[in-house]
Amino acid sequence: MITPLWQRLFDKGFQQGQREAVLSVLMKRFGPLPASVEKRLTRVDDVQRLKMLLSRSISAQTLDEFVQALEL
Repeated sequence: MITPLWQRLFDKGFQQGQREAVLSVLMKRFGPLPASVEKRLTRVDDVQRLKMLLSRSISAQTLDEFVQALEL
């Protein structure tokens, strides 16, 4: 049985892992990131949105293109 506390901890860990994956892809593709991008990404809590942002970090042609998706 999953307790509410365990589920929240799992969700937080998953969210953090997704954020780290997005940042890793972006840094590999575009080099050092502006602090504003990292700060905005830390505000995203929705798992589906984080999954979409990970996909966009891979497919975006430019960092600006990714930032546009982040601002939606």
